[in-house]
Amino acid sequence: MPGVFSVFNVGTSHTANEPNNTMAALGHDCLTRSDKKINDGPVGFFGMAFGAGMDSKCDSTVKAILARQATVVNLAGHSRGGVLCYMIANGLAAKKFPGQVNIVVLDPVNMSSHTQKATELRQGITLGLHVAIVMENVTNILFPLTEVKPLNVQFRQKMITYSMPGTHGSGTQPATSAIGKAVKGMIMFLMDRWGTSFGEPTPSLMELLEAFAAIHDENAVHYDEKTGLVKDRLIWDDKKGFGKSKDFSGAYQSVGRHEQIGTIVTGTDFRDSPYFFNDFHAACFQVTFPAIWARLVGGPAYWAREDPKKGGRRDAHLRELTADITKMNGCPNLKKSLAKLGMLD
Repeated sequence: MPGVFSVFNVGTSHTANEPNNTMAALGHDCLTRSDKKINDGPVGFFGMAFGAGMDSKCDSTVKAILARQATVVNLAGHSRGGVLCYMIANGLAAKKFPGQVNIVVLDPVNMSSHTQKATELRQGITLGLHVAIVMENVTNILFPLTEVKPLNVQFRQKMITYSMPGTHGSGTQPATSAIGKAVKGMIMFLMDRWGTSFGEPTPSLMELLEAFAAIHDENAVHYDEKTGLVKDRLIWDDKKGFGKSKDFSGAYQSVGRHEQIGTIVTGTDFRDSPYFFNDFHAACFQVTFPAIWARLVGGPAYWAREDPKKGGRRDAHLRELTADITKMNGCPNLKKSLAKLGMLD
């Protein structure tokens, strides 16, 4: 779309040349050439330890955006690439950028030592939507859990957070991980609505639901016998060796980071849901299959209401459910995952 500049910031020790990297893949699929920029993640010892090189990437990106006289800037980034999104937004604000900035970050983390620390949202910037996708199964003790959040209250106040199962890198592998495919679809869906054009079709709601459903099939879960809530989830991460053998005999990972994620979650928290991963996932389902959604959340009351104009509410519900179930025939992952949990007879 004319006037839209799109930026894709890759995470630490990764580059734009990796086809199985969410940010790199999205960046290369972005149709515009002069109105986009893909930034490699910090590399080398100082890059990995302190985020060295982020300042120069911020400066060059801000200059490119201003040179194109963009009216909308869409920023996407993973890990330190997410922090770079905040740095670029602040850099634009310092230059009195008159347009709107939208941000979507994947597990932003500040293990960085750079001069433009993005510690405050400067006056003058028009912040549109700010979405953070936060992975909930990070268990590495070297990973600073308390830092996985926007760096200041001004960014957090306008942020919508979607919790997703997976480790810090699970959402970055769209070609080999169901979690990665779903995360990539979410980001593409959002950026498309913000005006970024991609070479491949933006996923439909049904395609997003299929991607979410595949996560259930690929990542085994243990439930608490007393509460019925999710207790442990074994994340199939290609880098950990499950990609070749699919050996799920390893230890399950505790569902963690509730306290950290809970401080920035807005709206309904679906982390303990047996099926829906977040309110984005639930909203896609509610819009696509409204009758099944009403049945899932309505309980006995769903059948109690009567509608004389339709010959009784029960009959009307049955017709609506039948239509939704017929529509679901084109979604094998979705049908399988719902049936597995006893949510679809």
